Amino acid sequence: HNPDPEKWSLTQRPGYLRLVTGKVVTTLVQAPNMLTQRPFAHYDNKIPTTGTTKMEVASMKDGDLAGLAVFQDPYAFIAIKQEKESRSLIMVNNGELISSVPAGSDTIYLRAILSNSTEEATFEYSYDNNKFKQIGNKLVMKFSLKVFTGNKFGLFNYATKEPGGYVDFDWFTMN
Repeated sequence: HNPDPEKWSLTQRPGYLRLVTGKVVTTLVQAPNMLTQRPFAHYDNKIPTTGTTKMEVASMKDGDLAGLAVFQDPYAFIAIKQEKESRSLIMVNNGELISSVPAGSDTIYLRAILSNSTEEATFEYSYDNNKFKQIGNKLVMKFSLKVFTGNKFGLFNYATKEPGGYVDFDWFTMN
């Protein structure tokens, strides 16, 4: 979504996807270089689709937001927000800040769980990839042709104040 080939790399830190903020934007919809993946629905609607990523955020700049989205219209995401010298873990649902807690580490695992039976998405985080905690409320997913066909997972990093910060994504898995 909104590609800028100068602001991502697989070689600056081998084995990681580095997303560098390139311009100042105000919303996720405007964010350049969101890497998206369609969820694979299980034939049994009772089995959810889960997307999980490991992200390192030590090099973010003031005003940066980086995380994992369920992208469509409406959209929601879980992210780290850099504010001066502190970081918060936030959950945003369709542009509205729903939850904010202090971030506990430079390395964080983010997860989105999509239910095919209820058409809802929930968001979780962890600092050890074992014990996950839910944050925020549920996104009611909709199918719309306004943006593109269907919801997608999205990895993103965007600047709201100044460009140049970056995050490293170690991996993304989908079950």
